[in-house]
Amino acid sequence: MAGVITASEPSWIAPFTGLGPRQFGKLVTVLRREGADAVRKGRPWSLPLEDRALLVAAYWRTNLTLHQLAPLFGVSKSAADRTIDHLGPMLALQPRRRFAKDTVLIVDGTLVPTRDHTIAERSKNYRYSTNHQVVIDADTRLVVVVGQPLAGNRNDCKAWEESGAKAAVGKTTTIADGGYPGTGLVIPHRRHGRVTERLRQAMGAIGLALVGRAGAHLAQLMGIATNRTTLLRRVMDLPDPTAPEPRAVGVDDFALRRGHVYGTVVIDAETHQVLDLLPERDAATLGPWLKAHPGIKVICRDRAGAYAEAAATAAPQALEVADRFHFWQNITTAVEKTVAAHRSCLRELPAASPESEPEWETPGHRGVPHHA
Repeated sequence: MAGVITASEPSWIAPFTGLGPRQFGKLVTVLRREGADAVRKGRPWSLPLEDRALLVAAYWRTNLTLHQLAPLFGVSKSAADRTIDHLGPMLALQPRRRFAKDTVLIVDGTLVPTRDHTIAERSKNYRYSTNHQVVIDADTRLVVVVGQPLAGNRNDCKAWEESGAKAAVGKTTTIADGGYPGTGLVIPHRRHGRVTERLRQAMGAIGLALVGRAGAHLAQLMGIATNRTTLLRRVMDLPDPTAPEPRAVGVDDFALRRGHVYGTVVIDAETHQVLDLLPERDAATLGPWLKAHPGIKVICRDRAGAYAEAAATAAPQALEVADRFHFWQNITTAVEKTVAAHRSCLRELPAASPESEPEWETPGHRGVPHHA
């Protein structure tokens, strides 16, 4: 089966790889140095290394399926699949280990729609996505570091450190936007027009209290010209409050989607503030969180077995307490079952006899004698 696309024709290289023929030749040399063209056992490759590299690039840069792509290169679908599995890891981006002293980098986070719900979470732009921290060289505009994917609802400030991008960059000068406050990155000054710091704080307080349309309506009554979108931006610009190490926490499940998806909410039992939202309601999710907070002395929870297991294994020093709501709920349920089971023991009260109506006397006729 003869193929249509081949690397021997330089005109096919640029549309499918984005590289010039010379750059593509350097890429093939690197692959050959990594052992991509080494002799192996079994059937030899039906395509030369250049065509295989072009096939992988065409698969990644286009929307063609393997059924559509394989005939263009004159191979079967299974052969194209084996080629991608073999060369794909070798073509994957590897973080640069060293940077020149005068190198300037730029970082930003991007949301990628992801179907794997074990990693992805609901975000502001997609139903389920992952947060990827992408670092480029400010001079060449080439990607030099890509962090590990995190949940899509993760803030860029936390994703910058947790994804490993911060460790890969090191002390190299890095520029970021206003979504990275407190990270030590270089954030260009943004002029806020006619918004003073006092007005910004007032709008942030209104946004935290009412949010959205109600907050915008109150702001207009106070003489502040704004809209609901601006209030939401002011709330998003506020830094996350730093909570002290909790001593007593409350643990319970909550519904992300009632009847389908549930998570775990952890609340400070003393301040009644939400400490964290965990994606699952099992011991494997709550256990690491409890281990990361060894100062916890009291855990207030319901009678779920998963939470009991997590508390016993990850926080054996903590005293487990049944919360008031579930305590009264269990008592009420037990009393109802007991009364229903012994209903026959209850005596039936006798029917109450109707009381006779009292006789009323007319005040005007009292003490008046009657004459025959």
